[in-house]
Amino acid sequence: MKTANHYQTRAPANPNETRTLQRKSINKASSVFSKIIESLVEVERGREYLL
Repeated sequence: MKTANHYQTRAPANPNETRTLQRKSINKASSVFSKIIESLVEVERGREYLL
């Protein structure tokens, strides 16, 4: 089992690194959301096909 400590990362040394990390997490989140939307679109297409 993973502890809460496992998820903690060190504080970035400089502001540029902070922005890079924020951008990475935003990119990751947006790719997750786009995958969710793509799968919803696929479901909708499948439903139209069945009706």
